[in-house]
Amino acid sequence: MANGVWAASVLAQAKLCGAKFGERRPRERALNAVTNHYRCKDDRWIILSLLNEERQWPTLARILGREDLIADPRFVTKAERHARSIELIKIFDEGVCDQTAR
Repeated sequence: MANGVWAASVLAQAKLCGAKFGERRPRERALNAVTNHYRCKDDRWIILSLLNEERQWPTLARILGREDLIADPRFVTKAERHARSIELIKIFDEGVCDQTAR
């Protein structure tokens, strides 16, 4: 628990000082599909967070067995992937569901 509080210490401090937070979007409607959490087939969760999305996007698509997405015009650029994040989340949900967390 200590690591969790440490990781969220800025948010915890803000809340203790009276900050107001808006509702969090459901993961199915996240603004960025490659920075989101997904349930694996073993019922465990993983969190994707591509730090260099343009470079890492092809690797992620290959790992999920979806090399077709690399050249798919809907997802070629970072801006296009973000604009279609809901669609991409649905695709990832299907692909990640076939994987185990380990």
